[in-house]
Parts: sequence; C-alpha cells; structure tokens
Amino acid sequence: MSYESEVTADSPVNWWRLGDTGTQTDEVGGLTLTPINSPTDGVAGLIGGDSDTAVSFDSASSEYLINNTSDFRNSDNAGSIEAWFSSTATDSYNCIFSCSSEISGKTLSLHLSGSGAIAVQASPNLISTNATGFNDGNTHHVVLTSDGSRYKIYVDGADISLDTPTLGADDGNWFDSIPSTDNVVIGALKQTNLNFPFNGTIDEVAV
Repeated sequence: MSYESEVTADSPVNWWRLGDTGTQTDEVGGLTLTPINSPTDGVAGLIGGDSDTAVSFDSASSEYLINNTSDFRNSDNAGSIEAWFSSTATDSYNCIFSCSSEISGKTLSLHLSGSGAIAVQASPNLISTNATGFNDGNTHHVVLTSDGSRYKIYVDGADISLDTPTLGADDGNWFDSIPSTDNVVIGALKQTNLNFPFNGTIDEVAV
C-alpha cells in the first residue's frame, strides 16, 4: 500500500502534502497555507517511491506557511499529528507544526530540538524525548498522538515517549485546550511574535 493510501485510510481531517507551488492545499480540510518569506517549494519529497515534492525552510529568513484560521479543531480533545522531516539544525527549537492563539498565548506545537530530540509544547507544559540525533540530515517520520490524557511520540515507528514531562504535566491536552486559536503554521510557531523557525525540509503533514 502506498503512503498516500495509508493516510487516506486513516481519514485525516487536514492533510498538507506540500507538493504545490506557492499556496499549499489542504487535501481534505480546505485549510490552505500561505507562504511567508518565500520557503522553497518543489524540492525532492521525503518519501521514497512518491513523486510528490516537499517544501524547504530557511530559519535565517524566517520562512513558514500559515493560515490565520479561528478555532481550529477546537472540539477535538484527542487525535494525532504526523509529518516527515529532514534537518541538520542545531538551533534550540525548530518548529515542525504549530497551532496557537495570540490572545491566550497557548499552543500545541511539535519541535525538533538542538540535540535532535522531539519536543511537544502544550502550554504551559513541555514534553521532550530522551532519544536524540534526529537532526542527522536523514528522513524521519514523526507522529504525535493524544488520547486526551497522555501524549505518545513515535519516530520512524518507534515509541520514544517519556513517562515524565520536561516541564509541567503530561495531560494530553489537545486543540480543545487552546481558546481562540488564530494561527495554524508549518515551519514555525506564530504567536504575537514569530518563534522557532524550522531549518530543513518538511513533507506530508496530516492531522
């Protein structure tokens, strides 16, 4: 079964294949993403055997994709976010996907840390994995899931979740815990200011 067929079978509510030129289409949810500061589209995709392309981001230029939506998935208290990425970045945090509110300051975001660990920021909590080295320039598949009470993090099919959060509590808070959502972003965290721009390539983001 192709990766496209696998994702389709999972019935995602949003799916950005990132194979477009300029504005990136949401294949199922209609939430198109606008490029800011000219991220590079049309680069080689990260999934073998799939001709669809990907988007490359330069953190020095603060490149990202955004939709200024309101109340994104605010009735969802559980679910998953998945993406493919490749990076050699050593910045403190490189944000792969984020959903946030400029009003409340809360966010649910998925990051690659400077050590190559995967981190989840779910305000005010921070959950970071012990496994590191995913900033090795190779292609990796990351999945963040929540059942509404606890997060699980998988990279390349392996469960690398921690039993103890880095900061705060692992309460599994999902999109319904972010009041007044106004930004959905791939490649950065956008609240009042832009934070943690990603450096590398991202492909096939699905919720």
